[in-house]
Amino acid sequence: MSIGLLNLYSTRNLGDAAIYAALARMSPDGRVSGHLHESSGTRIDGLDLTRSTAHCQAFVSVGGDIFNNARPNFVTRRFLSNVKALRARPDATMLFGQSIPRSCRGPAFLYLASTLKKLSKVVVRDVESHKRLTAAGVKAVLSYDTAFALEAQEQAQPIARRLFEEAGLQPERTALISLRNQSKLYGETEGDRQLTEIAQSLAARGHQIGLLVQADGDAADTDRALAKHISSHVPAARIIDPFKVTEGEPWSVMTAVLGLANIVVAVRYHAAILRMVEGRLPFVLHYSNKGADLCQRLDINGARFGENAGSDLIAAIERSAASPFDARPLRADVKASFSEGLKAIAA
Repeated sequence: MSIGLLNLYSTRNLGDAAIYAALARMSPDGRVSGHLHESSGTRIDGLDLTRSTAHCQAFVSVGGDIFNNARPNFVTRRFLSNVKALRARPDATMLFGQSIPRSCRGPAFLYLASTLKKLSKVVVRDVESHKRLTAAGVKAVLSYDTAFALEAQEQAQPIARRLFEEAGLQPERTALISLRNQSKLYGETEGDRQLTEIAQSLAARGHQIGLLVQADGDAADTDRALAKHISSHVPAARIIDPFKVTEGEPWSVMTAVLGLANIVVAVRYHAAILRMVEGRLPFVLHYSNKGADLCQRLDINGARFGENAGSDLIAAIERSAASPFDARPLRADVKASFSEGLKAIAA
């Protein structure tokens, strides 16, 4: 069965790249096709962006927060385009690993829900999205993020260790901070200040500070500016940039980096997911329902993005370093949900 991916966002957000890699690995022939305009995309083995999806027999609308809508009483063009893709072949289409962001409300949510009722399978990754959709009459299944289907990236460890070395950091001493610029869609504030204070406090306590560049797509989705800002206030901080690698898949290298660091403070959702894929717990700074859901459902320590970085928060971050995590049950759940979805859209 040939699988086409719908509503691709970017391979230059390495969390999304990990989603695409997981979908390729779960697909029957180990490959998926998609349509995406990028001038300098990152490598993802198993993802074919050169071929039309017209030959595909089944379609998977990728997970993420793709149904954000910045116009509360109307709908954006991007939102309409994403929903239109679902309506083209509803009998052969599955929505998988999705969150329904809180910005999707009013007419936009009603339109989306009416579309999802027509799909053969709808699988979401957080409780709030599941409750909203089921209350609207959508037969949604609750699972976890698609990237949990991935394995620990041991083969990428040598490259990851090289990135630490080039940055002058020792993994076993490094507190790695996942960055994310603030967005009006989620209403968070004070995030830049909080991350700077966390970096300063951890550095003062003897930790080496790594700033992770996970996204570098456009001005609205890049971590570089924030990395430079924090570095200007914390001179000892060093930037770790998986986009620099010329061998291997950058998302895979980033996953290995997250597994090697002593501490991971995860603002970006997939920094948390991929740290857990590597068998270790992050400390989650959540800015939306998807991150809060990780903390609540999986009993992970975390805090609201933008809160004060007091001594209790720093102590909780330090305690997270020693916490292992078994991702195998979640991996099995995601794979089973995907397999069941494929049966539904192939019927």
